[in-house]
Formats: sequence, C-alpha cells, structure tokens
Amino acid sequence: MTDRSFVDTNILVYGVDTDLPHKRDIALSLIADLIRRNHLVLSSQVLAEFVSALMKPRFRLSREQIRKCLGPYQLSPLVAIDHMLVLRALDAQSRYQLSWWDSLIVAAAERGSCKVIYSEDLNHGQSYFGIAVCNPFSHAVMDAE
Repeated sequence: MTDRSFVDTNILVYGVDTDLPHKRDIALSLIADLIRRNHLVLSSQVLAEFVSALMKPRFRLSREQIRKCLGPYQLSPLVAIDHMLVLRALDAQSRYQLSWWDSLIVAAAERGSCKVIYSEDLNHGQSYFGIAVCNPFSHAVMDAE
C-alpha cells in the first residue's frame, strides 16, 4: 500500500455534518474512495476525537448511532498512541511549531506510512516529515467566494 492516506478528525466529522452539505459531500466522497482502495489510515486519537465530537448536543446522536458512524472504519489500519509515537510527536512539534494534537497527527501519519494527510487544520501544501497535507475543501472554499 504505497498510497496510504491519513484522515484528520475534521474530515470524519464533516462526513456526518448535515449543516454543511457541501463539505459533507466532499468528505464522504474522499472517505469512500480511500476505503474502497484500502488507502485509509486513522489513529486512536482521531477515532476518540471523532466520538467526542459526535457526542456533543449539536449532533444529537445516540450511542448506537455513533457506533454505526464508526462502522466503516473498522477495517482501516489504526495507529495507536504509544511511547515512541509521543516522542516522534515531540520531534514534529519542535521542528514544525505545530500544536501538540497536530503533532500527534503528523507522527501517526508517518508511522502509518502515509503519503498524504487530509486535514482542514494543517497548512494545505505543507509537507511534514515528507508527508504532504491536502485540504480537500480548499477548492470548494475558493468556489464559494
């Protein structure tokens, strides 16, 4: 799997966000394509943040609905946070001046042998440890302006 791609929490959240249908469509299309090609990589951090977001009153989802939202991701590789990942995240934070949570994302993507990180939070076009960042909504934002 040479074209593995890491997906940040915000992409997963947009995939269930009915308030932003344009972003939802883009997120769902991207996620479906990555799953179909077996290229999707996630981390335990991303799944935990995803569940936390879905538990907020804004989404009004039951625990059973949240479990269903997690279903499509059960076969995707999952990078766990361990001691070595935390140390690598410290390297990312120091080298790139990222937030702690974004540093963990970069370290997890590197461990997952990803070529791309899909994220709205990291800088589109930036490269971290040789991994390119792509904001899948960047063209959609420009089209809306």
